[in-house]
Amino acid sequence: MRAKGRSLWIWCAAGLLFVLSGCSLLSLYRYADWIILWQADHYLDLTSDQRHDLSERLTSLLARHRREAIPQYEDFLAQIQQRFERGLTSQDIDWVFTNYDRLRNDLVNRVIADSGILLASQVGSANRSTSASSRASSPDRSSRCSMRRVSR
Repeated sequence: MRAKGRSLWIWCAAGLLFVLSGCSLLSLYRYADWIILWQADHYLDLTSDQRHDLSERLTSLLARHRREAIPQYEDFLAQIQQRFERGLTSQDIDWVFTNYDRLRNDLVNRVIADSGILLASQVGSANRSTSASSRASSPDRSSRCSMRRVSR
């Protein structure tokens, strides 16, 4: 619980510094790779190989996101502004939700493959450490068989 409180304090302090310094969302986006990597490592306790692999995947994912998705977001926001200036209708509201869902699904689909690979490596890493610790803590099969024979 103590670590959780400390983490919350760090996030609050970082948020306060962010607001006080007048940083923009663009500044936060510039450090998205570091923030995502830090959060993934915090929650998943990544190995150095996993950290390196995720860092490489994030670099290409964010470059592609900047190239392909950001222009779509800009267009979406410009269209919202135009619709708002002329007066919103119920069709405009439906359009906003439909396009928001489309953009959100696009983002999720961009992330899903790499997330699956990362999670699979986590499962593999957990299985290897579990099997190594069980081998170290229990005698091998032949020892157990001979132990049974002796105890009879």
